[in-house]
Amino acid sequence: MKAILLASVLFVTSVLPLHAERLEVFSAEVKGDSQNGSHGVVVRFSPAAGQILERLTRENIGRTVHLELNGRAVLSPKVTAPITNRYIFLSDLSADLAERLASDIMKAGAIEMIVPGPAPAQQ
Repeated sequence: MKAILLASVLFVTSVLPLHAERLEVFSAEVKGDSQNGSHGVVVRFSPAAGQILERLTRENIGRTVHLELNGRAVLSPKVTAPITNRYIFLSDLSADLAERLASDIMKAGAIEMIVPGPAPAQQ
C-alpha cells in the first residue's frame, strides 16, 4: 500500500500544469552580426503583447519559459530580467534559418509563451 501511494504522489508532483499566453507579433526582421557572421531575428510585439511579455517575465525571473511557433519549440530561455521594450532577439542562427524563422513568425502572426506551473495570480 505504501509503495502505491508513494508512486501516486511522485506522479502527481512531476506533472506540472502549463500556462500559455499568445503574443501578437508586429514584425520579425533578420539582422546580421558583422563581427561573427551569425544572424538573428528581432521580433517586435504589439503593445498588448508587450505588456503580457513584461508581466510574464517579471513574474517568472529565474524560471525557464518556452517560446513556441505553431506548436514547435523555438527557444527555451531562462528569464533573468523583465523584458520591458516589446522585443526579443533570437540570436546565433545561420542566415537560412533566420530567414525561414522570420518568415514563419510573420505568417503565424503570434508566438506562444509557455510558462511551466500554474498561471500567475492576478493582481
